[in-house]
Amino acid sequence: MMVAQKCWCAEDSDCEGKGFYIQDMHFLEALPYPRFATVGLLMIRKREIVAFVISLMRLDTILVSPERKSYGRGPIQLSWNFNYGPAGKDIGFDGLNDPDIVAEITLIAFMTALVVLMNNCHSLLTSDQGFGETIRAINGPLECNGNSPEPVARRVQYYIEYCQQLGVDTGNNLTC
Repeated sequence: MMVAQKCWCAEDSDCEGKGFYIQDMHFLEALPYPRFATVGLLMIRKREIVAFVISLMRLDTILVSPERKSYGRGPIQLSWNFNYGPAGKDIGFDGLNDPDIVAEITLIAFMTALVVLMNNCHSLLTSDQGFGETIRAINGPLECNGNSPEPVARRVQYYIEYCQQLGVDTGNNLTC
């Protein structure tokens, strides 16, 4: 599966993530989540793929532990120990003591993104609760309930565009 360039740094840009993020998403087939994009009707499975890709479009700076900071490690933010610990356990790295590995190894970075999606959004998507609930699950009070309408609007617009590219209806409940 090839993913649109919008998600990552352009080759001619000087953004910090240039060269780290990849466009070829075939590695997803090898990840330890066999239920990713395999549950439900084809429409639901495609929506889950689109939600995953759209969720990769944001990085934040947040604390990991008192002595470590996260500078947007990975395609989906991992916040605090309650995300780094389980992600490391699921994938097989020490997320609490070596969070930098997420910024150093591309496969681990994308695997952490999939951990977040599978642990927080998979059931929302497969039960057809809508893309808006994935925004709420990942970004919650930072973006939802009118707190940051611009990123939500952009995220929804990308979701609509990508669903159109895959020929799938967006479903209901697109915003949070």
